[in-house]
Amino acid sequence: MASFEKLENALKSLIDKDTILALLIDRYGTLIISAGRTDLPKESLAKLASLIGGSSIRFAEVAGFERPKKILVDYERFTLLLVFTGKKYDLVVISSGRVELVTKRLEEISRLVP
Repeated sequence: MASFEKLENALKSLIDKDTILALLIDRYGTLIISAGRTDLPKESLAKLASLIGGSSIRFAEVAGFERPKKILVDYERFTLLLVFTGKKYDLVVISSGRVELVTKRLEEISRLVP
């Protein structure tokens, strides 16, 4: 359980003026840990991230590509970023800026994922 506490603290450290939400989800889209500053239903966002991630992985399989390590979905004012850890859980972040920095920090945090 200590590893989840470290992971939760690491996700909370991502939240700033640009990063709105950070989630840890399992491969079925079940919300495990969340940190953020939004009123959006986190469970719905987790399901959306799981759907996008699952669709992308399936597309990669059909097209003969490798499984993606990360997916960026750009909207008008924010970016949905999924980082696949290759383990049981995946990371999701919604940010309105500095995607490169958030991506780097998420890749570091992914090492904490059990």
